[in-house]
Amino acid sequence: MESDRLKSEHSMDLDGFFDNLYVLLKAAWGEDWGVFSMNKPNLTDGRDVKMPQIVYTIPKIGPGSRGTHKEIKPRLREKFQEINQLTGETGWVEIYGKILDCQVDFIVYAENNRDANLITKRFRQLLDAYKGLLMKKGMQNLWYLQESDRNPRESSEEMISARTISYLVRIEELSYVEINSIK
Repeated sequence: MESDRLKSEHSMDLDGFFDNLYVLLKAAWGEDWGVFSMNKPNLTDGRDVKMPQIVYTIPKIGPGSRGTHKEIKPRLREKFQEINQLTGETGWVEIYGKILDCQVDFIVYAENNRDANLITKRFRQLLDAYKGLLMKKGMQNLWYLQESDRNPRESSEEMISARTISYLVRIEELSYVEINSIK
């Protein structure tokens, strides 16, 4: 019998990865720990900016490896028959998948440098602790790349305490193609 820990229950794309992280943060740190978003803090609102915040960006996405080869185009993963919900007719469905390696940067904003460092450390530890759960949910793999000071691409004139953590996230994008609908 094959080990259950080697199998994922689903496939996970980037949206699924971020959705799972959002739920994980709420479950592990509580409902009111802070903000997890793709939108950086807006300082024009004055002092009403909720801190801490973890903002994610995706600087690079490229072909991932499947075995010893880069997967540069989608490959057929599965083919089966299914009843079309609209027509009621049985038709063939093909599932195509492509492995992608994505650099994901998490920028941790906080009220001061000490808090930014502490939250950054807690976030790294959270990803280390729950990497297996994310893999079971469909993420292919996750590698820590680096941590650095404030996001250098940020255009804000007011300096905000921030740290950037970079990860390489391997995911699989799936495409669902109904063969009869193409004809």
